[in-house]
Amino acid sequence: MFFKKFKLAAALAFALAAIQASAAFASSPAAPVINGVDTPAYVLHSENQATFTTVAHVSEAGGTYTVGFAYSPNGDPETTALHDILEQSVVFSAKDMNLSATAYNLVPELTYYLRAYVKDANGQPVYSSSYVQFSTKLYNGGGGSPTGDVVTEKANYNNTYIDAAGYAYSSANGDITEKGFVYSPSTSSPRIGEGDTRTYSVSSGVGPFSASISVNWYDYDFYYYVAAYARYSNGQTAYGSSIRVSRDGGGESPSGSPAVFTESITNVGDSDANVDIYVSSDGSSQITRRGVVYSAYTSTPTVDNSEFVSISGTTGSGTAYLSGLSANTRYYARAFATNSYGTGYGAVETFTTSSGGGGGLPGPSGSPSVSTEEITRVTEYSADVSIYVSSEGGAQIIRRGVVYSASVNSPTISDSGIATVSGYTGQVLVPLDGLASNTRYYARAFATNSYGTSYGAVKTFTTSGGGSAPGPAGSPTVSTEDVANVGDYGAEVGIYVSSAGSGQITDRGVVFSSATNSPSITNSGRVTVPGTTGRAAVTLSGLTAQTKYYARAFATNSYGTSYGAVKEFVTSQNAGGASGGVSTGDSAYSETREVRNASVTSVAAYGYADTRAGRPVAERGFVYSRFNQAPTLSDTKAADSQKSTGNYSMTLTGLLPDTVYYLRAFTKIGAEIFYGRTIEFVTGIELATLNIIYQTTAGINVGVQSLSAANGTTLTAGGLSLPAGYTIADSAWQHKVFGNETIAVYVREPSAPSGSDTGSSELPFMAGTSGGLFQPDSPITRRDTALILYNLSDKTTTGTPRSFPDIEGDSARAALEYVTSENYMTGYPDGLFKPDGLLTRTEIAVVMCNFYGLTGSASCDFADLGTGFWGYPYIALAVQAGSVSGYPDNTFRPENMVTRAEAATLFVKMERRSLQPIGSADFPDVPATHWAYKYIMNAAMAVK
Repeated sequence: MFFKKFKLAAALAFALAAIQASAAFASSPAAPVINGVDTPAYVLHSENQATFTTVAHVSEAGGTYTVGFAYSPNGDPETTALHDILEQSVVFSAKDMNLSATAYNLVPELTYYLRAYVKDANGQPVYSSSYVQFSTKLYNGGGGSPTGDVVTEKANYNNTYIDAAGYAYSSANGDITEKGFVYSPSTSSPRIGEGDTRTYSVSSGVGPFSASISVNWYDYDFYYYVAAYARYSNGQTAYGSSIRVSRDGGGESPSGSPAVFTESITNVGDSDANVDIYVSSDGSSQITRRGVVYSAYTSTPTVDNSEFVSISGTTGSGTAYLSGLSANTRYYARAFATNSYGTGYGAVETFTTSSGGGGGLPGPSGSPSVSTEEITRVTEYSADVSIYVSSEGGAQIIRRGVVYSASVNSPTISDSGIATVSGYTGQVLVPLDGLASNTRYYARAFATNSYGTSYGAVKTFTTSGGGSAPGPAGSPTVSTEDVANVGDYGAEVGIYVSSAGSGQITDRGVVFSSATNSPSITNSGRVTVPGTTGRAAVTLSGLTAQTKYYARAFATNSYGTSYGAVKEFVTSQNAGGASGGVSTGDSAYSETREVRNASVTSVAAYGYADTRAGRPVAERGFVYSRFNQAPTLSDTKAADSQKSTGNYSMTLTGLLPDTVYYLRAFTKIGAEIFYGRTIEFVTGIELATLNIIYQTTAGINVGVQSLSAANGTTLTAGGLSLPAGYTIADSAWQHKVFGNETIAVYVREPSAPSGSDTGSSELPFMAGTSGGLFQPDSPITRRDTALILYNLSDKTTTGTPRSFPDIEGDSARAALEYVTSENYMTGYPDGLFKPDGLLTRTEIAVVMCNFYGLTGSASCDFADLGTGFWGYPYIALAVQAGSVSGYPDNTFRPENMVTRAEAATLFVKMERRSLQPIGSADFPDVPATHWAYKYIMNAAMAVK
């Protein structure tokens, strides 16, 4: 469980006792001394209750001391600012006092750190010499079996399912012969065989268990009560506490807790917002706290895993003011209220703060504005991350996508995995593949232009992993996705094959059984679908009504068969449901009929909705996706304005040109979803007009060209019509076409060197960084610049060697002393060299002039550069020599920092090198599509 902050204000009970023999004491002791506090001990009574004990030692009896226990899931409470305490003033009747306290409302399955303390005369706590660590998931056996023997750990609403989890403990009642869940729409404490309580058996034995329970959410069923249970060999049955699960997203509200509603969210700014709440009932006891929980990391915030703001009052309306939020970030918020029975929640509402710097980790001035949106379709080995680039910044975007890591909680393009997608601004879904199962990941959006890289907020997700069965080495990687369209006699199971392994896939599909909870290709039913890797929807038919089934994906190659996690579902009984758009009996269904007139950005879709049982249609329409071959409501949805049966059509707009889409109709009856078959279509190609201005590196226009090209295509140097006698300055030039635009292409004059010298000078002059990376978008340091000059020179010293106090022991000392002795670079007035300092574009122009001996007078004309600027003469000379250049918008941006990729490009150009890949080509952060790939490969050799 991830905790951004922990602010659990538990219901507390404090019991302090003097167990030592009674002794007389003075009422006003003279400056008593605290001699120490023993390391505390603990006794767990249940999954959420523990008693703490310790012994405190003072110099004399009779004093009144403030004593207590501090506990926290974030680490040692002595050094952790956020922790909870049990504290009370105690009269010490003896020098050695036994103290105890009981904490309630602890979080199940969580590790805590505990210290005892006594406060001195100044009110400062004197802590025990060490802390003790304990976990509420485990029971130490010190006081008999835990209360109830079984714990209901969670119960959440999930479309037509209830996702529930529990934990069964060992007991004096004997072995656990059966465990599972009981649930009821009307009984707040459901019990097996009572009223309308239904039973969902999972397994046997001690330990954790979970299930996705398919339920019918009829109009009158706004919530269910769910409790875990365990049967023991002596015939006894134990039950966990009951959790009320609400259809409206409230969820996780114990029976007897307050009734809470999340009202409106108003006054949303860069860093704050107001959330209105309403508490209609205080439940079965008085409210002790109410307010709003909120998070940018989880879509179901609680008081245990998110930040919260408390407000005064009990029932009625109130407003919580949220402050300290990140700009341009999506938040999830909901109302809450707590009494002695537990915490009730309102529905989750979302809001996005306004742009005050891009959110997350804004890059340098001029870099893009990007935010991390939702994370969906998390499987064992994959997830989809939605990103949104609201602005390109001061230059065209070079790359955008998602960085992710299982070990770095603030991933960047320099230290984490990268998944990129084409395009510039707007919202797009980024699929992450090849992940590890049952692993927590940190992910965030990024976008890069020539100014630098910006990041969205970090979000976390955990891949599934329970029940998967990877095959032999070399076999495919496969996961089981959603189970949908569950009817009387059929269901649809989503599968995803993320890797074919070491051989070609010969078979893939779903295995299913009602007899074994681990179906395989040798002991169960099997349905196959054509294809190799990617997503697919598999239709199961001929099932038995009102029967529990176990199903999982599989994929086979010559190395063997791999399986995804097992999914459970229960077929309905005379309640409808269909499979693959085919009506069964009196069931409802949805049919995808056709698509027509697919243009560049739109398509006309036709569907049919039916509900044979006479129940009203709650919603109908289409779902579609560029990535998911069996789209669901988790993908893009277009809902029809009519809610009826029969034929309907819709025009879907805002599509991307020249893109494959997967589409299918859906019909919603109550909370049940029915999908039709999937239709694949491709949008048209949009042509753009590109006006090209050919300029020399000195900024002189020498020709123009106008051409038409399809949006989304990439032009290369071979497709240009250069002015006669001129050669392109960058043979690796390429440009992504996206709309009508005017661009500049730099060319060399006929007299310019050809740049074809491949002699002995073409040795690598830059090195990679730690971990085998190059970090192309990181600013280059003064140390690295000195090393470039040193590697490109003959190292003959003509000047007086200089040294600086801050380069003693520096690994690059020889290079630093050399470049200053030759006056290629200088130190600072304070006598330091500052090797970790960064260079601006003006400063690199000065270095180029010094190193290459560029002298004389020259001029340049940039919109942001005047002749009075101190660096103007150097910039003009460097531009004239072709070592540096401006931007297509006729700016130079003299104060921008120079990146490592830009430095490699400048020196490769000035050295007139061949652009052959002299170094190793396996920098993981420099793909072949990187704009400076050839320059970097020519300049550097990867360091392992």
